[in-house]
Amino acid sequence: RFHKIPVADYKLAMKAPPVYSFCMCPGGQIVPTSIEEDELCINGMSFSRRQSQFANAALVTTIPISSFDGEDALAGLRWQKQIERRAAKAGGGKLRAPVQRLTDFLERKFNEDDLEL
Repeated sequence: RFHKIPVADYKLAMKAPPVYSFCMCPGGQIVPTSIEEDELCINGMSFSRRQSQFANAALVTTIPISSFDGEDALAGLRWQKQIERRAAKAGGGKLRAPVQRLTDFLERKFNEDDLEL
């Protein structure tokens, strides 16, 4: 019998810099949404039965204009393209997302083995 897994009941918020939890998908997975081979853009999703062994969550934050190379209307898109290209390179190409274990992230460690997952 099908049992619906509810959306996770949690939230995270931090004031400086502003960071907020956006969503959490139990039984979810990460899917590529790139339109360029050398850029990596991803999104999270779950199927209606949420039967995957994985889960995914997202965080959002404000990016100040000072992070961009310029203040024109397309400066943010150029910044986004740079980030997507760096993500593609970090993931090793082939639309693979770079990953990191939560414990390593919290301890500010980088584990090159994570890139091979």
